[in-house]
Order: sequence, then structure tokens, then C-alpha cells
Amino acid sequence: MGFETIKEAIEAVRAGDAWPLREDRHGLAKGDTSASPVEFTDERGWVYLSVELERLDNTWLVSGYETYAPEGF
Repeated sequence: MGFETIKEAIEAVRAGDAWPLREDRHGLAKGDTSASPVEFTDERGWVYLSVELERLDNTWLVSGYETYAPEGF
């Protein structure tokens, strides 16, 4: 499923089934949604999650993500 903007794609990720189950992601601050990747930071300002998006057929798709969570999360 594609989205018209990066912001819409990120909001869909946050509204998805997995996000609410990950307590470690509840307090993350969303970074700039005007370009990919979109970074989420913790209370220290450290990048905790990076979401990669790509444009395909005039829509934005999540193409991957990388987490920098400490082990055990």
C-alpha cells in the first residue's frame, strides 16, 4: 500500500499493529518527514529507529528500517 506523502506513510507505520506492542517505541520523537530516512529519537536525542522509504509509481512505500535499540529490546 502506497501513500501520497512520507508523513502519511510514517503515520501508517505508527498506527500499525506492531507499534503499540513495542513499549520501547512509545516515547520516541519523530524526526523530519520531508525526506527519507525518517529518524525517531529517544529522550536523549539519540537515533533509536530509522525508517527508509522509497517512491514508486507516485507513492511512498516503507522499504525497510533499522533499529539501534540496545540488546534486549
